[in-house]
Amino acid sequence: MALRIVSEFNFKFLDLELCEVTSRRRGIGPVQASFKIPIPPSALATVIVVGIVVALILAVLVLPIYLLRIRVSGEEVAVSAPPMYSFSAKRGEVEEVFVADLSSRSDLKPSVRTWGTGLPGYCLGWFKLSNGAKAFCAISSDRAVVFKLRSGTYLIVTPSDVADFVSTLERLGWGCSLGLQEPFNAGGQ
Repeated sequence: MALRIVSEFNFKFLDLELCEVTSRRRGIGPVQASFKIPIPPSALATVIVVGIVVALILAVLVLPIYLLRIRVSGEEVAVSAPPMYSFSAKRGEVEEVFVADLSSRSDLKPSVRTWGTGLPGYCLGWFKLSNGAKAFCAISSDRAVVFKLRSGTYLIVTPSDVADFVSTLERLGWGCSLGLQEPFNAGGQ
């Protein structure tokens, strides 16, 4: 009875304690319950759609960076960056091959992205160059190997080891040199 008087006299939270105490005495257990609020299907669908969109954007931006490969043979040079970008040029389509320093050759710098990924210090895909020509670029540094095609299109790549790449081109008869001034005829003859 003393508890009842104290609980009526004091704050309401004492009433809850009193209920718990009295219900425990009766063997009922504490008087307490929690309830969940159901997630509406539209909210769940929105979260799933946003997650898928973010995953696709990351896949389009990140996968090509990691999967980028430059293949060169005696008859073709091919750049592939799945799932979206690829370009190849046959030996007969290539007018000249040369190494260029893009920091001093402003005419070969990508200026407008037409279909590609442009991040600071990284260009992959189709771009319009400062000289107005169209180019497929896979650029991550200033020292690049440039393939000028007879159609006026360029292929500009920056392999991780430019000297080894140029050496491979020379072994395959592409006629490229590390000299930064003069282009060499890619036709070989």
